[in-house]
Amino acid sequence: MYEKRFTKKQITILANAGIVLFYLIYGYLCARMLFRQSIHYNNMYHSDLPSHIHSGVNRIGYSLVEMILGDIIGYTGSYKLVGIFLATVILATIFVTWKLLRLIVPNTNPVLLHVGAIACNLVAAYYLPQFNEYRYLGVQSGNIYHNSTFTGMKFLGTMVLYLYFSYQSQYEKGLSWKQWSTFAVLMIMVNMTKPNFFVCFAPAMGIYLLIDLIQKKGKTFSKIFLFGLAVIPSVLVLLVVYTLLFPSDGSAGGVIIDPGYCFFMRARTPVMAVIQTMAFPLWILAFHIRDLKKDRVFGFSWLMLLISFLEYFFLCEGGARKDHGNLSWGYCYCIYVIFVVSVAKICSDFREKDLKKYWYYYLGAGLLLLGHLVYGLQYFNIVVHGGHFI
Repeated sequence: MYEKRFTKKQITILANAGIVLFYLIYGYLCARMLFRQSIHYNNMYHSDLPSHIHSGVNRIGYSLVEMILGDIIGYTGSYKLVGIFLATVILATIFVTWKLLRLIVPNTNPVLLHVGAIACNLVAAYYLPQFNEYRYLGVQSGNIYHNSTFTGMKFLGTMVLYLYFSYQSQYEKGLSWKQWSTFAVLMIMVNMTKPNFFVCFAPAMGIYLLIDLIQKKGKTFSKIFLFGLAVIPSVLVLLVVYTLLFPSDGSAGGVIIDPGYCFFMRARTPVMAVIQTMAFPLWILAFHIRDLKKDRVFGFSWLMLLISFLEYFFLCEGGARKDHGNLSWGYCYCIYVIFVVSVAKICSDFREKDLKKYWYYYLGAGLLLLGHLVYGLQYFNIVVHGGHFI
């Protein structure tokens, strides 16, 4: 009997066609959802989007995304374009994530990495109401559909990480003016969009620059110093954003130290909340503790997460916004990054760890990631049909 066999090229074409189809379907669903959020369709589709549009139209917000949304409505009056714009940003984030994965594990099949990038942008926390009653509040997530400024920060922040990891192997030899300025401008843009990324990225970058300086005994001080200077314009932007968010009249409070307030506010079982959110990355970490020191991308990403968690745990806003949990956005973004580097790590493991010998590791990782993906699809199904994002 004649048996038709697909060639490797044909399989790749079919897989890429499937990825394109996913982009089209997912993009359409996101655009429709975000359009409906923008008009609070049928008193459903709860989100921060109407508030962000209002701030943009009236030029009272601080975020670059709010300004863009305000211009879209101000010049066109089309809320559908708002949905299309934000959906495009979401799809662009998946694409940049794929580029980041290709940078981290360049010898892995690009199609497989694209699937991994898609998965990282769909996963959510395990929904275990016996421990914590919400799917998002209290357990957090790296994939958020109700906040447009986070959507913008996630895209731009991932681009900053792509450049940063690209430059790690060459910055001590000296970056070109174009490379340095591109990095600096992107950090300014992400800070203008939402500053939470910068306040966990910049400290991690500073720690790694200091480590490099010590290891090289100061021999590359000028190159390290120049690279570090790229954050200075963003610090100035951060100060401006802070004054806009917290005016000197004290009406909006400020950032205060209140250990555990945000962490315990909506999580009935906080330790389980962390496990529910990051079961897959924690499993990968358990088998790669030593790589925190050896693998710069892996170590840097977990350091960012630690810094963001400490900010989330110890700090909160004072005044009327104290219960809003706005200092959790950086932690949410770093959760997303940890999923990305964990997917990259298991992809590299396929080349280094024998499948038969370490079957339990691969089985656990696969099942845990699948669980995050299932709950992520459930969550997306809820919000895309107008259910509450909590």
